[in-house]
Amino acid sequence: MSVGNKDDKDRCESSANCVMKEGLPQIKRAKTRYLSTTLFAVVGVLVSTYVATADMYTDSAHGDNSEGVNRTGTAYDTGDCAHCHETFNDSICGQYNFMLFFDEIVNPCQVGCMTCHSYFGTWQPTVNYPYAKNFGGASGTWYGDIYTQFCSINSLPAVCGSRHHLGQIWLVIKDNAYNWGFNDDPHPCVACHNPHADQQNHPVAIDGEGKLNTAIRRPSHYKSTDPLDMLWGDDANERMSYYASQFDDGVYQAPYYTTGATFEPANNSTSDGSNLPDYVTFCMDCHQHEQTDPDRGGATVQAIVWDYSHGDYPDIHGAARANTLDAEDVGCMATEGSLRLPYVDSPNSNYILSCLDCHEPHGNYKRLHLIRLRINGEDVGPDNPMCDETTNGHEKVCARCHNLSHGSTGCQACHGNGISDPFHGSTFECSSGVGDCVAGQPDTCPPSF
Repeated sequence: MSVGNKDDKDRCESSANCVMKEGLPQIKRAKTRYLSTTLFAVVGVLVSTYVATADMYTDSAHGDNSEGVNRTGTAYDTGDCAHCHETFNDSICGQYNFMLFFDEIVNPCQVGCMTCHSYFGTWQPTVNYPYAKNFGGASGTWYGDIYTQFCSINSLPAVCGSRHHLGQIWLVIKDNAYNWGFNDDPHPCVACHNPHADQQNHPVAIDGEGKLNTAIRRPSHYKSTDPLDMLWGDDANERMSYYASQFDDGVYQAPYYTTGATFEPANNSTSDGSNLPDYVTFCMDCHQHEQTDPDRGGATVQAIVWDYSHGDYPDIHGAARANTLDAEDVGCMATEGSLRLPYVDSPNSNYILSCLDCHEPHGNYKRLHLIRLRINGEDVGPDNPMCDETTNGHEKVCARCHNLSHGSTGCQACHGNGISDPFHGSTFECSSGVGDCVAGQPDTCPPSF
């Protein structure tokens, strides 16, 4: 951007919320409870019906005055609004949604966020490692930035990769779908992230007020003006420990970060999910509904039932009770495999997993279904185990938490309600219906892992 001109100066000096610095207008960072009407008008309608706190922005990852957004080629302070919003550039004023300096979406891999959230970014190269590395201890970096996680050739099914398709996310949230408040051309990244509030969430940290640093917002909270809805996972009732506690004997047990020593996500002794956002409630905003995967020819992504608010028969990895002690011979496999540490076999065990215990949120290197490269303190190998979904691919993943004793018939032969994905939908032993077990009626069947 060129140095500001006389018109910039005149407009800036007429505003109580603007100062000139090195010839450029900059938004004042007043520590007020809510953004004033004047500042809201200067910045433009940043987010429809969005009311943010100035304190929240300056405390966010983008607004941090030492490590925040800092587009090269400008003289704005680090973290200044004008790094993303062209508030005084007449040449593009009104050209892009929310007065951003870059068109929001040209194709799924050219959204404005990627000009910084790429290791080779145009403006401010930014390192963001996958979840399995930051919070699960994986040693391989593979993807060092968000752009590559979404857009690498290795994230495509042709090489057994996977990703959340940004174009599909755009289709899911646009036109006020589910009454969430998104417009007809929404930014797909904003579906899950609040650019004015998201915090640096690695390393894991809880502040003096008991707030967990978090980088997510629920899609269903997009239009909310309640400051408590600007982030998800920061408050104690938005953590996995709280989510699990709502169900009979429900408990969240964090997977190992380092086997036998420390736990996810902080690589320390905390294992009850009190330092982990409630990713189930977050992900279920969308995944309670059936989705499609454009990368796999429009294949159906089944609706997930993780707790009783979304269906009568939750998964046994979710709210449904499960144990491995009382297996009965119902015509499938009589001998259940025991659980591996840190999970413990118990007649009352009701472990409730977080989605990110097994999945990456953005994109994944040569793993189908966004399966993590490291689960429960161990790598999921060998290379491309999920390419073969009919023989041993699923077992490589299941064996991170289960001691399998069935042979190699494939987990989906008995689990998963007859669908191809046994991770979601396993409500009981031999769900195809054998012996006294009636498919679709878990109450007629013995407990299963």
